[in-house]
Amino acid sequence: MVSLCRIVLTVIVSSLGVTAQSSSRKWAGASEYNLAAEAFQERDANQQILLLHRWETQYPHSEFERERNVSFALAHRRMGQFNESFARATALLKLDANDTAALLLVVALGPTLQQPSSDQIKRVESSASKLKSVKLMPLRASTERAGMSRRPLDADTEQVLAYIRERRRDPAVFRPDPDILKNRLVESALAWAKKLKQ
Repeated sequence: MVSLCRIVLTVIVSSLGVTAQSSSRKWAGASEYNLAAEAFQERDANQQILLLHRWETQYPHSEFERERNVSFALAHRRMGQFNESFARATALLKLDANDTAALLLVVALGPTLQQPSSDQIKRVESSASKLKSVKLMPLRASTERAGMSRRPLDADTEQVLAYIRERRRDPAVFRPDPDILKNRLVESALAWAKKLKQ
């Protein structure tokens, strides 16, 4: 499952770079931003879930619902609450049926479900089928996209991105191809679904 985190975080970080540069989404105010930042920075999964619930209660129609649901899904997974994690991942698919991070989460979480329903099995199979045609690309060494000017980000984000860039430059750090990891995940999920149907 470490590979799942690596894949999902890679997809999320790359999409956040695009989001920060081209999105017209806005925070409801400084209080929503501060609450979200606190939730994203929390390392204790139980505490993070509490903060995410508070954010969801105070800002149910946040323009950052996707990021909130991804955080919920990953925090529930860390707590071993796989049904809740799966539910959040499927909620992501309701926002965007082709969201790569959501598809990866559904495919990875399906085999962790104790007694999956036939609908959950079908969701895993359809997500795995969609993922087959998705090509995951390793993140570029630069956070900038070709032909796009980069907007300044807050200091914490800049520090995280600098760390990521530095890690990418380190030749001693092994970086598996995310597409190979994705394909293994898809094959594993499809084998799991086939086994349950027998």
